[in-house]
Amino acid sequence: MALPRLVAFDLDATLWEPEMYQLMSGPKKQGVDRHGRPVVITHSGEEVSLIGDAWRILHELATDARWQDVQIAYVSRTDEPQWASECLRMLALDNGLTLHELAHHHEIYPGSKRTHFRRIHERTGIPYEHMVFWDDMQWNTKDVAGLGVVAIYAPQGLTAAAWEKGLQQRACNPTVDGPTAPITMQAAQSVFCGAKLQARAQPQQRRAARTAVVASADNRAAAGFAAAALAAAVLINAPVAHADLTEDLLAKSAANKALNDKKRLVSSYSNFARSTSVSAGTCSFPNNWFGCDVGVVAPDSIIKQDIKLECEGKDAGNAGGKAEAHTWDGGTMKFELDDSTLLRVSGVAAVALGVSALAVPRDYHNRLYATSSVFSEAPTRSSGVVASWLGAEQLVIAARDDLASRDAKKDMLKVAGAGWLATAAAHAVNVQNNAEQRDVGIACAVGSALLGGLCLWKGLEDKLD
Repeated sequence: MALPRLVAFDLDATLWEPEMYQLMSGPKKQGVDRHGRPVVITHSGEEVSLIGDAWRILHELATDARWQDVQIAYVSRTDEPQWASECLRMLALDNGLTLHELAHHHEIYPGSKRTHFRRIHERTGIPYEHMVFWDDMQWNTKDVAGLGVVAIYAPQGLTAAAWEKGLQQRACNPTVDGPTAPITMQAAQSVFCGAKLQARAQPQQRRAARTAVVASADNRAAAGFAAAALAAAVLINAPVAHADLTEDLLAKSAANKALNDKKRLVSSYSNFARSTSVSAGTCSFPNNWFGCDVGVVAPDSIIKQDIKLECEGKDAGNAGGKAEAHTWDGGTMKFELDDSTLLRVSGVAAVALGVSALAVPRDYHNRLYATSSVFSEAPTRSSGVVASWLGAEQLVIAARDDLASRDAKKDMLKVAGAGWLATAAAHAVNVQNNAEQRDVGIACAVGSALLGGLCLWKGLEDKLD
């Protein structure tokens, strides 16, 4: 059977679960599941593991000599490409080879998968007809099939059936020649377009041994009645209970799959909107300083649907962004500190600091900082402009409630933290040079340092866990 020259796999819900957008935080370390196979454990304790027959198939690609001339690619439009790359580096096969090292091509970024395959084609020169691609989303397979790629819809992930289907369809293309797979002793296969004939040794059927029952004539009637009663109870109750349990599990499974399909669809629409904004040039200064989020470039309907789906099936108050909030409960008072709340506090403080630096009269400024070179008039006015602008940016980013703005909030918290620590250092210098305003300077330095440390901690908490 002719082998393809390149096999390509989607990642989320094709090779592994859960999908990257479903994770609360990024990968932290490698672990093992109950079968002893490696999984990725996130900072939130979630496990990312291979699904279906992905482990066996990837192990075959890594160890079987017949695949040595076939290139391997990962083609994913995940909205968390960094997390996906980290998972690939942490997941290793039995021979020690990581999934990242296994593949020749890593096309992992938002956008149309046509772009992913065009880049592979331009880089390798491999015709599209020599490529086979597996994906759990049907619109991706239809999109890629338009290029000529053999695209296989795999709604259950990379299973043995989906894998075999892709190889069959590739082999049934009469215009394509490629590497030839040897015929094995286990299965001699004859492949035709639309049909597959296999000659396999049929296992011998084992006869069931009859059970001999010996009973005396006196006890035969009693034993018969007891057996009949037991059989009636089993036949009546067991099917009903089993049917109820099966129907309940199937209903829950179908509901969960439908919800996840909706989330993946909205996530794909968001990724497409974000990628087109970059190519069209609408993702520009100042948004590109902190990342062009879906909240900026995507239609408002996508954001509202994203939030609605994230909250579906959750208790009131538990829906929303991915960032875990830190809560202090003091009996009657309860204060919850999340990224948005901290950004609002920092933003208001920065705007107030900037406005005061710009609005303070010259004579008062000169009297307040008479001996300070750090707080001379020109640097103070300039820092006021910067502080006001950064404060406004913090308030804008804090106002976004879409899930994709999480990384932008983390980045802005890091910037704000660094700014407040610099402000604290400047006030500390002024305290040494201006004894008359010592109390005010100490208060400003301590407050700025505390706020800066808190912002930095929240911005880096994923890496510090």
